[in-house]
Amino acid sequence: LTALYGWRNPFPPRLAHAIGTLLLATLIVNGGLHLGLSGEEKQASNLALIVVAAGCFLLSFTWWIIAVASSIVSWVLISYAYIPSPDWILRCWKV
Repeated sequence: LTALYGWRNPFPPRLAHAIGTLLLATLIVNGGLHLGLSGEEKQASNLALIVVAAGCFLLSFTWWIIAVASSIVSWVLISYAYIPSPDWILRCWKV
């Protein structure tokens, strides 16, 4: 939808980072839901890949910090709220 709207009515360049962060936020929500509903620790790699994509996509350090912090916060909240076993955290960090 954003691409269709932006095709006819171009977004101002000053909103580029805000729109990019909004798109990354939808990916974070999608990855977080997938992680929380599946319960598999392997799905945490989706959130890690979103952090890498944010580093490639966002050129502003402030917007990058917002995207990375929201990804980390979502991972912590999901891992402590939805994953039943506390050993899951240890398996993620290979401790």
